[in-house]
Amino acid sequence: MTAKLLTGLALTYLLTYAAYRYERQALLAKLGTYVATVMIVNNVNNGAARWTDSAGHTSRTARLTGTADSATKAQITAEITAHPGIHAAVWH
Repeated sequence: MTAKLLTGLALTYLLTYAAYRYERQALLAKLGTYVATVMIVNNVNNGAARWTDSAGHTSRTARLTGTADSATKAQITAEITAHPGIHAAVWH
């Protein structure tokens, strides 16, 4: 009985983890495409976005880099955070 329970828990964990990894990549690719489009429209051609923090945890906070003045950064941040899938945007 205990072996069946542990086996069931292990399989559930593995399936959940695999689904999370697969869906995370698809979601972040969609969000990344949106962010790249916003940056290019605002003439930031060397921009990039990361979706992980320094500890490697994934979040819906876009960590942005690129060369732009303050007004352009504010415009990009406003456009990006208006997207329903993005929680916040910060420049590094």
